[in-house]
Amino acid sequence: MAAIDFSPASGAPGTTVTISGSSLTGAKAVAFNGVAAATFTVDSDTKITAISPSGATTGPIAVTTTAGVDKSTSPFVVPITVTPGNPLHLPGPSIAYDEIDIVGGKIYAEQATTVVVNVLKKLG
Repeated sequence: MAAIDFSPASGAPGTTVTISGSSLTGAKAVAFNGVAAATFTVDSDTKITAISPSGATTGPIAVTTTAGVDKSTSPFVVPITVTPGNPLHLPGPSIAYDEIDIVGGKIYAEQATTVVVNVLKKLG
């Protein structure tokens, strides 16, 4: 198995992602942290173009070929989207976040009565 690389490093579902590697001809599947790509095209033996799927979360990209599964060494980052009126629920508790970016707008005082961030740290 060989490591794969990709660009861009992050994106919302529906983002076009270029995957680079070797011996990619005949790829059977592409997955974003275990979620099958919406669509993908094998452009050459070293390049695949894939669309990040709905439901994808931050994690490695995997390409399944006849030789096995190749995974990226770095994660594809899927931003968390917060919309007014909808609570934010992060997956967990096994996933740790060093940062949370709120993308797509601002929080105005008249829209939010409270913003609460609970931080749990393992002691010891």
